[in-house]
Amino acid sequence: MPDNAERPSSERSADGAPRAHGGLYRKEAVAHHRERAWGELVVSTPRAARWFARIGILLAVAFVVFLGTAQYTRKARASAVLAYANAPILVAATEAGMLVSMDVKAGDTVKVGQRLATISTERTAGGEAVFAAGARDAEARRAAVSGERKQAQALLTAQQIQLTARITAHETEAAQLEREISAQTDRVTQLKLQVERFRQLARDKFAPELQVQQKQDDLAEQAVKLESLKRARTGIDRDLAIARTELPLLRATLEGKLATLSRDEASFVQSSRESLARRAYEITAANDGTVERVIALSGQSVVIGAPLLQVQTGPRVLIADIYVPTRSAGFLRDGQQVRLAIDAFPMERFGHVAATVTDVGRSVIAPGDAGLPVFVKEASFRVRAQLATPEVVAYGETYPLKSGLSAQADIALDERPLYRWVIEPVLRMRGRL
Repeated sequence: MPDNAERPSSERSADGAPRAHGGLYRKEAVAHHRERAWGELVVSTPRAARWFARIGILLAVAFVVFLGTAQYTRKARASAVLAYANAPILVAATEAGMLVSMDVKAGDTVKVGQRLATISTERTAGGEAVFAAGARDAEARRAAVSGERKQAQALLTAQQIQLTARITAHETEAAQLEREISAQTDRVTQLKLQVERFRQLARDKFAPELQVQQKQDDLAEQAVKLESLKRARTGIDRDLAIARTELPLLRATLEGKLATLSRDEASFVQSSRESLARRAYEITAANDGTVERVIALSGQSVVIGAPLLQVQTGPRVLIADIYVPTRSAGFLRDGQQVRLAIDAFPMERFGHVAATVTDVGRSVIAPGDAGLPVFVKEASFRVRAQLATPEVVAYGETYPLKSGLSAQADIALDERPLYRWVIEPVLRMRGRL
C-alpha cells in the first residue's frame, strides 16, 4: 500500500475510546470503546454538605458584618444609694436630757418656728427638783416685788391726788384773795378821797377836825387790812409755788422707785424663765420642710448632739449618689448614661432605672470615712446622677422611689466598634516591635 494511502485512524480520545474520522466506525463500536469495565466515573456531593457549606458562608459574612457594625461598651459597676438633691437637715439635741415629747411624725410638713420636740433637763437633789425649786423661789420674789410695786404705784397716785388738791385749793384761795385785795384797794382809794375832802372842809371850817381824824383812822385801818391781804396773797403764792414744785419731784421720785421695782421684777421673771428653761427646752424648726425620718422616741435619754429627726427642705428631687472606684473613674464625665438596678426591685423582674451623670466629684473618698450611706471598700469618687423617673412600675402599679434605697449602678464609660477592640492589641504589639 502506498505511503500516501489513507490509513484508518487508531487515535483515541481522552477517555480511551477511538475517535471516529469520517464515519469510518460504527456508532456501536465507538460506544463500546467508551465504556469502562468498572463503569462510568461520577463525582457526587452530599446534599447536607452543600447546606453546611452555604451556612458556613452565611455565618462568615454575618461575622464580618457584625465586626464592622457592632459596638462594644465598657462599663463600670459601683454601689449607689438614692438621696435627695438637697441634703436633709439633721435636728439634734443641744443639751443632754430626756425626750419628753416628739410633736411631729414622718411625712409631716413643718413651718419655721414650729415646735418639733421637748426635752427635759431637770435635775434632782435630796428628792427635790432643783430647777423647779429655783423657779418657785424666783416666782415668789417676783410676786413680792410686784406687790411692793403696786403699793408704790398706789402711794404715788394718792400723793399726786393730794398734792393736786392742795394746789387747787391754793389757787382758789389765791383767786379769792385777789378779789379781796382788789375790793380793799378800791375801799382805800375811796377813803383817801374822803379824807382829802374832809380836810378841805375842815380848812373851810365846814367840818370839825375830829371828823377828819376819824376818817384818817378809817383810812389807816383799811390800809392795814389791805397790807394783810397782800401778805396773805404772798404766802398763798409761795405755798402754791412749793406745791407745784413738789408735784414733779414727787412724780420723779416715785417713778424712779417704780422703775427700780420693775427692774427687780423683770430680773426675777428672767431668773424664773431661766430656771424653767434649764428644766426643759423646746426644739423648733429652722426652715420650712417635711419630716423625713424620726430617729428618737419619747422617753428616750439623749446626749448633746444626739440626732432626733431629719427634715427635708426645698424640692424633693431624687438623685443617685454613686461611689465609683478610682480605677474606673478615668473616663467619667457629665452626661454619661447610667443604669440603676434598685436592690428593692430586682432587675431580673422589674428592670433598670435610667439616669444621667450630672456631677463628678473631685475629692477622693477613703475607705472607712464616716458619714457615708454605703460601705466603700476602696478609694472612690462620688458621682451624682439625675434619675429619668422617680418611680418604678411593678405588677401593674407605680411605686415611688425613696431616699436611702441602695442600688447597683452600671456606668457606660467608653463605646467603640467591636473590630477596634480586636485589632488594637495587634496594632499595639506592632508598635512595640
